[in-house]
Amino acid sequence: MKKKEFFSGVSRPKNPEIMRIFKDLELVENLGSGIPPIVEKYGKKIFFFSKNIFRTSLPFDFSIEDNEKTTLKTTLKTSEKILYAIQENPNILREELAEMFDLTIDGVNWQIRKLKNNGLLRRVGPDKGGYWEVL
Repeated sequence: MKKKEFFSGVSRPKNPEIMRIFKDLELVENLGSGIPPIVEKYGKKIFFFSKNIFRTSLPFDFSIEDNEKTTLKTTLKTSEKILYAIQENPNILREELAEMFDLTIDGVNWQIRKLKNNGLLRRVGPDKGGYWEVL
């Protein structure tokens, strides 16, 4: 295949039958459709061609990693705050936790579900009349 065809998204799989199976299993979209967006974002300089080899090297976006670390830190802090509030008042309502930590009810539910799954919190008794237990 010529470079011009490659960069325009033309697809010529080495094994068309395997690619057809992948398409039938919905593991791939339109064959070759990913190259133009990659070229648009990173340019052609990330591709290396020789007679028998094709190689690409994508630069890593460190800002994504930083955002994930920040989200993780914030989540840990929120979880810790919720655990502390529950220790102080085992009868606290989800609505009170939401107001206390400026979260939505869904956000509180997500935090509580995570704490339960990690074995740090459990509900004793029914939703009405029960209480929280920090483990």
